[in-house]
Amino acid sequence: MRDSARGLSFHVQEALDGLRQAVVMNLATLSTVAITLFILGSFLLFMRNMNENLKLLRSQLQLTVYLKKEITEPQKTELVSRLQGDPSIVNYRFVGRDAALKTVKEWMGWSDFEVRDNPLPDSFDVKLHEGVDFDAFVSRAKSWPGVDDLSVGEKEVGALIKLLDLARSVGLVLVLVLGTASLMIIANTIKLTVYARRTEISIMKLVGATNWFIRMPFLIEGFLQGLLGAAIALALLLTGYPVVVARLSGIAPFLRFVTDSADLFRLSWQLVLMGVLLGLLGSLISLRRIAV
Repeated sequence: MRDSARGLSFHVQEALDGLRQAVVMNLATLSTVAITLFILGSFLLFMRNMNENLKLLRSQLQLTVYLKKEITEPQKTELVSRLQGDPSIVNYRFVGRDAALKTVKEWMGWSDFEVRDNPLPDSFDVKLHEGVDFDAFVSRAKSWPGVDDLSVGEKEVGALIKLLDLARSVGLVLVLVLGTASLMIIANTIKLTVYARRTEISIMKLVGATNWFIRMPFLIEGFLQGLLGAAIALALLLTGYPVVVARLSGIAPFLRFVTDSADLFRLSWQLVLMGVLLGLLGSLISLRRIAV
């Protein structure tokens, strides 16, 4: 146990010496890893917040079934029966044309404006279960007696989903590019450190040191580079995110933001794990290409 602790202490000390010997390259490595993980963390937070708001939007999604002006009472009774019996519907509410006009006037700020001929029809506000096939429901509802048209909010949801898909694709490409750059910089930094220690490494080989004994300090160096880069990215994210949320909440109070400590903790260890993997993988790539 004591020999293992002494060996680990030796490897860590060697790794720290390596970090001190290539200050400029190590600063470039830390900066690249931190920027990569900061962008990755920002991307993950953005996607989680957008998914939360999409979930909220879907839970509140409803459509409006507009009735024909010449609809008969038997048709209206049959329509109500269909609404009651449709398994896709959570609930529905009848909105008379006068009530609809009043709502529009209040929303437009025209409360005192007199309208002689109300152009709005009677309608039903219908809320559907989440995950319902909107196109199928709309096609079915349009064939119901007395239905003139439907106003569907799924178009807006569909546009938001397309925007999310585009943001996800762009974010993944950006993270992959920066991640590759981080790997290459870490690998080059380790390679320079190995070159600077070539005499010391040759002596260690002569006295019987194994390849993995020689490689261990460089792996620890890559580990520390990834860990420190992740720590910098986390510090920036956890400091800046509450400020951004506070600003956006003031501008758009209807938006929902991820503020649960469990979610933020999960994001933190994911970024730390990603940083450590970047550091170790960069070191392994470098050591595999050179004879150590």
